[in-house]
Amino acid sequence: MFQIFGRRPLSKHLLEDALRAFVERSDEYTAEDRAIALNLADDFRISPDREAHFLARVSQPPSSGTLRDDLTDYFKSEIRWGDPPVFLDGSNKDNFVPMATGKPGEPGLHPQLELARLLDLTGLHLVFERNTGHPSGEFAELQDKKGDLDYFRTWLEGKCTSAAAAKEHFVESTLRMLNEDRRLRKEWRYHPTWATLWTDFEEFGPHGATRWCQVMGVRPRADRAWVIALRYKVYEASGLCRPTQLDSDWGGCYHFPTSSGVPVEDGGLAMDRGGQAQQLVHEYIHPQTDHRLRHWTDGGSLMGQADWADPVGLPVQRQRHHDLLVRLGQSARRWRF
Repeated sequence: MFQIFGRRPLSKHLLEDALRAFVERSDEYTAEDRAIALNLADDFRISPDREAHFLARVSQPPSSGTLRDDLTDYFKSEIRWGDPPVFLDGSNKDNFVPMATGKPGEPGLHPQLELARLLDLTGLHLVFERNTGHPSGEFAELQDKKGDLDYFRTWLEGKCTSAAAAKEHFVESTLRMLNEDRRLRKEWRYHPTWATLWTDFEEFGPHGATRWCQVMGVRPRADRAWVIALRYKVYEASGLCRPTQLDSDWGGCYHFPTSSGVPVEDGGLAMDRGGQAQQLVHEYIHPQTDHRLRHWTDGGSLMGQADWADPVGLPVQRQRHHDLLVRLGQSARRWRF
């Protein structure tokens, strides 16, 4: 029997044929498809209640093609635009990260602990265009150039390479605009935010934006993207969770299930997209939240251009991450990659 969500069903599972096809028919499906299918098979963090919530929204039974579409639709409607996103629902309570109150031996993260996240400015081109009338005046130049991606890239590069004071005003205006923008309409929300601990991220600051994306296991939306790093506290995240494959969309092939022995407060363990796999970096998700200029400046005003660098390919990345988990004593030996 094919394992689904880390459990062996008593009878044939609704998703078995679709997932098996992704895994076994390499002539028809990509390495990315196979990775997501294996993640769904092994991801025990998806509870029976969360599974039921998802299965109620897929075709009966799904083919491989319809499952891909169903998961994408689920991600958009229930997570990205969710109010609240479904990862805050009780069906996902096993992945809620507890907050520590300071009692000795109490599990959880202290509210004052610091997080790090990346904001892909290049991926916000439609958001910038939608806000050309923002009171800051920072985005007005895009008013007559909407849809012109070449112009947008040139405009954004100019903003990101400007003098320090002008750059700071642009970042402050962008963060304020995002805070306001998501309150206007449901479809202008961008859940989830992927984050790590600042202590995990800090040493990579001097290594540049490409490396930031690699160690956090995230992929910029463009081959070359302007990215900033934000530093903020756990209490500002509001709803910190350990991520699952269902929270990653079908494009989340760079996710990798957490080992069962990892406490929920440690979150997930990001897969290094650079394939170096030398250390484990924690990963969390939370709803989109407000950010302020100090979240950028407190982290050293980190900004850079990230290349979509894939030096070893997805199968090797997954194998090296799997081997690192095993070397560090994580319970991943039975997992396929």
